[in-house]
Amino acid sequence: MVDSTCPVPNCIDSQLSITANVIGILTFIGAVITAYLVASFQALSIGRELQEFCEDFESTAGQLSSCYKTLRSSELDELADRDTLENLMQLLHRARDQLKEMDKGIERIGIRRQYSKWKRLRTMVAGTALRDELNKSLKKAQQLLSEIQLCMIQL
Repeated sequence: MVDSTCPVPNCIDSQLSITANVIGILTFIGAVITAYLVASFQALSIGRELQEFCEDFESTAGQLSSCYKTLRSSELDELADRDTLENLMQLLHRARDQLKEMDKGIERIGIRRQYSKWKRLRTMVAGTALRDELNKSLKKAQQLLSEIQLCMIQL
């Protein structure tokens, strides 16, 4: 027995709905490919950024070592009083401690550089967080170094 009050739906799609479905699928595929490419390029650039950080770190460490040698020399004893030299040494030790703390992060960078490019994709977020943390610490050390150099110039 057929119920005549409930008509059978027409399941034929129009040309417009077929085109809209195809465009929707292509848009989704395009978005997935774009997200993958952005993530892979960002992961590859993290390695370069961390390498630049290592170079900045080495430069700062070299400048700090130079300041340390200068402060240890007997020439400054004649130019500055004892309190000024002690304050400079305290700043120097704070900057040195900051660099020692960052040494641990640099060891993690060395470990990260051993990853293949595709494994780096999975650790991109960790690399970005590490980069931000180390950059913040490096800025603090560079600020302390600038204070030390400024005080040394004023002597």
